Amino acid sequence: MTTVSTWRTNLIRKAKTLQKRVLVMPDEDYRFMLEDRYKQSSTADLTMEQLQDLVTHLDVMAGNSAKQRPSRPDAQAQKIWALWQALHEAGVVRDPSEAAINAYVKRMTRRGKASGVESYRWLNHYQASGIIEALKKWSQRVG
Repeated sequence: MTTVSTWRTNLIRKAKTLQKRVLVMPDEDYRFMLEDRYKQSSTADLTMEQLQDLVTHLDVMAGNSAKQRPSRPDAQAQKIWALWQALHEAGVVRDPSEAAINAYVKRMTRRGKASGVESYRWLNHYQASGIIEALKKWSQRVG
């Protein structure tokens, strides 16, 4: 018979495996995502429902579930997407894909030897504001 604590432990283990081995998401980015999505800074602080949602979300991000869609991006992420698409329409950005914008975000958020944030959807509000301003300045420079 499986107890609730065993289910909880297995969900936490699966979430951490997806984070570290499958998505190779840095701890800082993972904590930002937890803060943004659940207002918690640790996986251990999540409820069972939140843990199940987290595992589903990480599975979707890893491409393991075709049925599930990623969560809707917040307003700042939508703004970043819109600015990126506008730069593409202006002929400045060759690739309008999410992979291209994620590569740009990762490069822009890199600090020293630490790798940058893997996805524009995981940016905290401060980082997202910086990316938005950089894209707006880039747009102004090109016309």
